[in-house]
Amino acid sequence: MDRPLQTLKRTTSLISISTMGYKKKLYLLALLLVPLLVQAQLRLPTMDVEAKFNFNIFPAAGSTTVDNMQTTGFSGALNVHVNQYIGLGWFYQRSISGSTKYQNQDGGNESSKDSQLLLTGPVLRISTGRGNNWRPYLALSYSKVEIVQSNGGYNVAAKTNAVGANLGIMRRLGNRLYWNVIEAGVKMVKEPPFWFGSKDTNVPMLEAKTGFTYNFGKRK
Repeated sequence: MDRPLQTLKRTTSLISISTMGYKKKLYLLALLLVPLLVQAQLRLPTMDVEAKFNFNIFPAAGSTTVDNMQTTGFSGALNVHVNQYIGLGWFYQRSISGSTKYQNQDGGNESSKDSQLLLTGPVLRISTGRGNNWRPYLALSYSKVEIVQSNGGYNVAAKTNAVGANLGIMRRLGNRLYWNVIEAGVKMVKEPPFWFGSKDTNVPMLEAKTGFTYNFGKRK
């Protein structure tokens, strides 16, 4: 009578241990699944990333020595979509090469000096809906501007502000990818760099861009 009772107790203990092990496995599995479920529920808002090449020309209005400054470079932006028509973002624009062209007072060829341009600031983009293959847009920006010129053995730099408006049109290449066929506009620079020798304010700087925009996140 004692042996069957002992066998029953051992069997009950094994079942209890097995149940505890099963519950522990379920608990560990739940710990692993909860972050995945939370991540699945927390979707990113609709955003897009821009990558563009750009050309800028800055006429030296009011200067008797400088003709203009020209730069080529790249720009990038991250925009968060309020809806499919309005996006708010931040842009970064930097030149790769550039030069300031000086007038030759003796009537000869123009001389030039290497120049660099940096702009960064907020941007508001207003566009038509995503339904059409061609999508016009307007980009309004405020930017901090930094201009650097190389004078042989030393550099000179100037900082100022600018407000701008660009008109562009993009072509839809897929569900998320757009080609910015052309974007052109003007930035009103508060003060030209001091080496321009100009006292004019709010001088226009013209620019043209082309590149690509990629959308990601939850669609609005």
